[in-house]
Amino acid sequence: MKRKFLYYLLTAMMACIYMGGILNTQFIILMKGQSWSPRFGWELIVAGWGALFYALGSLFLAPLSDRWGRVPCVFWSCIIVFLLQAVMGWNLLGVYRLWHFFLYWGVNCLCLALYFTSVEGLFSDYQDHRMPLARRLGIYCLSWASGDTIGTFMTGYIKETRGAQGMFRILALFGIAAVVIIGMDWLRHGYRKFGDRDVGEADIRPEAPFHASLARIGIFFGSMAFSALSAAFPRFGRDFHNFSEGQIGSVLSMNLFVCAVTFLVFPLFKKWHYKLRWQIRLQGTMLAGLAIFLVAPSGSVPLLRLGLILFGFGWSTGYFFSIYYSLLVPGNHARSGGIHEAVLGLGNLVGPFAAVGAIEIAGRTGLVSPDRLGVMAILVAFTSVLVSIIIQLIMQQRRIQKN
Repeated sequence: MKRKFLYYLLTAMMACIYMGGILNTQFIILMKGQSWSPRFGWELIVAGWGALFYALGSLFLAPLSDRWGRVPCVFWSCIIVFLLQAVMGWNLLGVYRLWHFFLYWGVNCLCLALYFTSVEGLFSDYQDHRMPLARRLGIYCLSWASGDTIGTFMTGYIKETRGAQGMFRILALFGIAAVVIIGMDWLRHGYRKFGDRDVGEADIRPEAPFHASLARIGIFFGSMAFSALSAAFPRFGRDFHNFSEGQIGSVLSMNLFVCAVTFLVFPLFKKWHYKLRWQIRLQGTMLAGLAIFLVAPSGSVPLLRLGLILFGFGWSTGYFFSIYYSLLVPGNHARSGGIHEAVLGLGNLVGPFAAVGAIEIAGRTGLVSPDRLGVMAILVAFTSVLVSIIIQLIMQQRRIQKN
């Protein structure tokens, strides 16, 4: 197996831990009979807490791999992620308490930020003209989206049948396998890059920075919508749609499956390269998907899946624009990728907290019935995408007028 494919496999495994870890944690928080408030959205707060640490890690830890080497940073981040899953899976801290989840998810996201920015640096450190950057990034994104899909789908059913500890133990197995893989690669190849041909100035067009700025606005607000939707759906799916944990995981995984398919197909085309019209308008499918989510009646799985298909396509194209233009730089790729990941993390931070605020206001004022409070998170998501598209259109118009 080529060395690059080992890192694609590693990325899928770590992504599986990421989505499986947060969804399993949310299911535990939502279990009846817990000592914390069953009404307050602690599962959204924990999701936002992790996003904060992911953003901090992307901003301040990403440069470490530029300085100390990609492979060592990947190795140590994998070790800590594995230990966290083991601690939660074998209850080494005792019976679950609310602070356990904050500790677990905060440190987990900090390490995953270092992992993903280091791997992005590995894939961006050289220019392999046999496979363009868009294709290489597409395969990388396909890897983590596939891991996200598997992690979300399996967590619902495993938590339902084998309990929370069983799911954490399975994630620990993924973690130790990742440690073994990266350890063997480090021993064999040391600090070597994937290739020797560095990205040069000739590979970068002058308008790349503007496209990157536009894309980061899109991914910030898009991630607000993504995180508000995904963080609120476990409670919303249970209370309004009457879904089991397995059904919740199955429905949510459709969004990530569509992302994986998009990352597989989208980089094959070149028509979108440096085209502002494509970059902005493709995000409109997120609005259509969220509108379907808002009007879907209780228990309507086909409508929810259709909404997630549309939303997932729009979000994944926005994500790809951001990472592609962010990595069109001649050096310090992990740092540049870290800015992209930090913007993503900040959007994931704001989304759950904004959803909690909207849900609390609706609950106190009686605007929405208790079982339908989760719809406020969908409204937050819809509004954020709408604002994003308006801002990008204004920026596009000003650039046209300036030129």
